[in-house]
Amino acid sequence: MRGYAGIASTFLITFILWILAKQLNPAMSVAHGATQISALLGIIALSLSFVLATRGKFLEKMFGGLDVVYKIHHILGGSALILLINHALLLIVDSMPANTLALYLVPSTTWSYTYGIISLYIMLLLVVLTIYIHLPYRYWKWSHEWMGLVIIFGGLHAMLISSDTTSFVPLRIWVLFWVLVATVAFIYKRFIYYFVDKTTYKIVRIGREKELVVISLESDKPIKFEPGQYGFFALPSKRRDDHAFSILACHENKLIVGIKMVGHFTEKLATLKNGHELIVKGPYGTFGEKMKNAEHAVWIAGGIGITPFLSMAKAVRNDQKVEMYFCARTLPPSVITEPFANLSKRNPNFVWLPCETSKGGRLTGQKIYDDTGCDRNAFYMLCGPSAMMESIAEQLAGIGIKRSHIIYEDFAFK
Repeated sequence: MRGYAGIASTFLITFILWILAKQLNPAMSVAHGATQISALLGIIALSLSFVLATRGKFLEKMFGGLDVVYKIHHILGGSALILLINHALLLIVDSMPANTLALYLVPSTTWSYTYGIISLYIMLLLVVLTIYIHLPYRYWKWSHEWMGLVIIFGGLHAMLISSDTTSFVPLRIWVLFWVLVATVAFIYKRFIYYFVDKTTYKIVRIGREKELVVISLESDKPIKFEPGQYGFFALPSKRRDDHAFSILACHENKLIVGIKMVGHFTEKLATLKNGHELIVKGPYGTFGEKMKNAEHAVWIAGGIGITPFLSMAKAVRNDQKVEMYFCARTLPPSVITEPFANLSKRNPNFVWLPCETSKGGRLTGQKIYDDTGCDRNAFYMLCGPSAMMESIAEQLAGIGIKRSHIIYEDFAFK
């Protein structure tokens, strides 16, 4: 895909520019060279991760889905952390025994070093909050948004420190370009994104059945959602605390979403009344697009992962065949399953196959493959808990289904 090629090219250009810089200023030792390239690749990885966090629609097209974009964002962020920590450690190793640890670990009046130290400590603090402390989503998100300080202080360090970025102009321009791009991305996501390209919807009906909440919304300027897409929803008073929910139905100026109560935000939604407003951003998602060229598709849903399939089920064409498995320990409220059962009665091309795992055990890739005609050309589409999707996807791949025919969308955006 274009997105992967773009990332690879960016790292390759960085490496080539560093090699050219070394022709003018050879590294004094292997550790010295390693610490330089670690810093350069680390700051580029971090910059790219900021770009991927902007939720740009163009990114979905480049990578094939926003869920994929976020996975690459996490990989780049983790890689940046490792590279930048290695940069600091290699600096210490390379300078021993001439310098003390304080030069690289304690802020001082030497600003070129201090900016780098501050950047590293902010990154370590935010990573600890992310990995080792289980913060509620809204607090985690708030802390994560300030990762932009890392790129700002890191960029100042890269521009001021005596190194290849100061002595070799092409490399300096390249690094400065990506630092500025990342800074703009940080400012956009932190201060602008939540206030543009949004639509205000008003609740006209809200119902709850057990742990499921179904909300009907209307707007004078509705968003056009295609089957299988989703949006980000937030309360007007807390625009940054937004969450992704699949669209059950979208027609004219009305939007219907089904939400499972699993946290503070969803519990808050359940208390809203008719007339309350929600901020909606979208559309996002490429899940439903995969159905356009499918003659035969097998859908596997788990838990609340059933929601994107409802709008897709209504769009099944006469020249398509779809079998849909729905896995749950016990079948959930009828409000979410009845539409599929009723559609199966009306449309012979759509087969509804609910599975209660408490009675029949877990569904396997082999059983799905055997029961749906052993069709290697079918598209197998999954949505549900990550562990379920990954397990069934691996089983189907083991049978011989092409990876390009195994499609799933992961809503784990944290």
